[in-house]
Amino acid sequence: MKMLQENIKKSGLKITSANTAVYNLLQKNSQPLSAQKIWLKLGQKINLVSIYRILEKLEQKKLIQADNIKDKNGRLEKIYYLSSEHHHHFVCQQCQNSFCLPCPINIKLPKNFKLMSHQILINGLCSKCNN
Repeated sequence: MKMLQENIKKSGLKITSANTAVYNLLQKNSQPLSAQKIWLKLGQKINLVSIYRILEKLEQKKLIQADNIKDKNGRLEKIYYLSSEHHHHFVCQQCQNSFCLPCPINIKLPKNFKLMSHQILINGLCSKCNN
């Protein structure tokens, strides 16, 4: 817990119970989570609007990463996660859970081109929903 608080403090954010709870939950989870899922997992003890604000601040300070995915209604939704390695996501179209996948791509660019980022989103059914 001390390391979490040190990371938050080093980033310039205040160490609050809400900041620590959200950051700690993301650190303990192996799956990316939406703000809504974070709110539910924290027992709805922190206001959902506050969770969105905390996530935005943590992302701005580069303590967490986020990707946009489409939910089952086709609306864009952000998922948040901690990761030091570049990777992609598989989103189950039935249960809407996201799973991290290693990046299999080694892109060779033409001379003087610079890759800034790339994103691959794979949709399908997870093993639980496929049975």
